[in-house]
Amino acid sequence: MLLYPQADGTLYVKHSQSKASSRHVEDSICLDDFAQPIQFMEPFTVYEVTPLRLRSAAMRGRSARDVLTYLRAYAQGPIPATLQRRIVESMSNCPAAGTKPQRQDLLPALDIHLSSQRSLRDYQVAAVDAFITSQGGGIVVLPCGAGKTVVGTAILAKLALPTLILVPNEAAAAQWLAHIRTWTDVAETSVGIDNGRTIKPITITTYQRLTARRRSGEFHHLARYREGAFGLVIYDEVHLLPAKLFRLASQLEAKRKLGLTATLVREDGRAMDVLTLVGPIVFQAHSVDLSKQGHLSPVVCKEIRIPLSDLDRERYARALPKHRHRIAADNERKFNVIRWLCAKHAGERILIMGHYTAFLQAIATRLGVPMLSGSTPHQTRLETYRRFRGGEISMLVLSRIANVAVDLPNANVAIQVSGLFGSRQEEAQRLGRILRPSGDPARFYSLVTANSIEEQHGLHRQKYLIEQGYTYEIVAYEELALN
Repeated sequence: MLLYPQADGTLYVKHSQSKASSRHVEDSICLDDFAQPIQFMEPFTVYEVTPLRLRSAAMRGRSARDVLTYLRAYAQGPIPATLQRRIVESMSNCPAAGTKPQRQDLLPALDIHLSSQRSLRDYQVAAVDAFITSQGGGIVVLPCGAGKTVVGTAILAKLALPTLILVPNEAAAAQWLAHIRTWTDVAETSVGIDNGRTIKPITITTYQRLTARRRSGEFHHLARYREGAFGLVIYDEVHLLPAKLFRLASQLEAKRKLGLTATLVREDGRAMDVLTLVGPIVFQAHSVDLSKQGHLSPVVCKEIRIPLSDLDRERYARALPKHRHRIAADNERKFNVIRWLCAKHAGERILIMGHYTAFLQAIATRLGVPMLSGSTPHQTRLETYRRFRGGEISMLVLSRIANVAVDLPNANVAIQVSGLFGSRQEEAQRLGRILRPSGDPARFYSLVTANSIEEQHGLHRQKYLIEQGYTYEIVAYEELALN
């Protein structure tokens, strides 16, 4: 590996091996431990040495000396003084990860094993081993579609400890229950979704239920879980944990804590909080690498810029800044593009996703397809997902519920109608809906109103996708054969 360090904290890396995380000769540290890849441009990968990564490395017992020794072993020139200061300052006075004395030390082992009919992929095995051999809490970062739930289930089976699994919604809870029953031999009576009464040896519940309050203000479910004896707590979509109420879940006692996510990116800058609340990053795989290995589908990303009508352009110009995002998001001409894209990809599995439910419902009504949002009854959601996975329906409109924990592995076309102000986290989650390998490249379309605030936010998302190694093309409305 050849490494070219820059004063701004970036590293230009040329790998002599296919594996991105080449190890130092003493096998004590790897590049992914302290740096995050931000751009792929063959034959180089650009990494950034970030405070988040450095803190995570320090929590795992690494030192600034370890990082600098690694860099000096591979650098094709001197390490800039500014970079050396960044490393030393970020890793100073950082507590190492560890476990507090817990009353769970003598918990009985669960009778659970992985099914002999199931096998893990190489990177999933590596993720499980990385967590098992670490201490206390840790975070596994895997792209959407790479099997985070499988990894969590395998870790649960290997530790065989009473476990609480926290998920963002009821659909995710059902997916976890199905995975545990499919991938392990655990007795059906030992696992279940919380019904508000009985805590089972393996209990699955949502962050919302855990933080629900009575009129008195009492967090009654949180009190129930605190009384339970858990050896392992799994935080699915752990990047949600810094939210004001959800962070209460970090107060639960357990011997081990596992965080699972596709990305730790948070637009509010509180990603560092996740490390403090759960533990350091113990394993990460990158979507570009997994695509090259055939585990994820390659994706072609296209942004289609759509002008407003003359009337809407006048409304947009007169509107207050806080109202312009909605006018751009609800651009009526987007209907024409959606209909054209659906015809272009007829017979494929299409997801249409967006931010504002009224506009999405209008799209669903015009196309005659189901639309799911946060207000859709739980059983209706599960049944609609089942029909989509089974091929009974080939098109589905989803609100922001598409951003987390939706398992629709046969989807291969995504149309993003609107987004949350250029959120990189949202972009990663929505893209992940179509990453399951299906032979041909998947297609990800973002519909953006031209010359509007949407176009400005689109630049933020576009930069993120290009940095992650995806092909990105901008197409003008006039280029489409709409008639």
